[in-house]
Amino acid sequence: MNQEILDNASPAALRNAPFIADALKNYISEKETILEIASGTGYHSFFLANRYPKTSWQPSEQDEKSLNIIENLSRHFSPSNLRHPLRIHSEEENWINNDIDAILCCNMIHISPIASTLGLFQGAKKYLSPSQYLFLYGPFKIDGKHTSESNKVFDASLKSRDIRWGVRDIKELKEIANNNHMCLLKKIQLPANNLLLIFTKAP
Repeated sequence: MNQEILDNASPAALRNAPFIADALKNYISEKETILEIASGTGYHSFFLANRYPKTSWQPSEQDEKSLNIIENLSRHFSPSNLRHPLRIHSEEENWINNDIDAILCCNMIHISPIASTLGLFQGAKKYLSPSQYLFLYGPFKIDGKHTSESNKVFDASLKSRDIRWGVRDIKELKEIANNNHMCLLKKIQLPANNLLLIFTKAP
């Protein structure tokens, strides 16, 4: 991985990308195109494109500064299976004109209003076909309870910054998924009290 890409990555992205990549391996295949929503500075997309060179990765971002970083890095260091980044906000309609086979979203829904999560699932309903996947990575509550004391403290910190933010409960996400013809297929425990939730589009 190029040093400039590493320098622009968050510490969390550097730590978590290998575990996310491992967790995805049984759910993605060659010749698929996977759209990442809220790519940040793009480290996950760069990492996954290198780990899975026969899968196409489509980064996206709504933050102008982050989008510019991805664009600049991709001009110089982009593998052939990493597509040009798109400007996408999950709450907006008409994300993409090309077909996609899965959606990945890491560490977004707890640092955005619930409207962004609703938009994410509405987009999954619109763009995914039956049995295709929406992958959500991050910290989550289970039946109203935090999975660790550190996540509880983190949740309080988020809400002190913006009352609309906070660690989401899996029960709430399952209800949102159901309203968008999706269901929770699998919950994978990952390091640092994080989970990968795999939702699938219902037939």
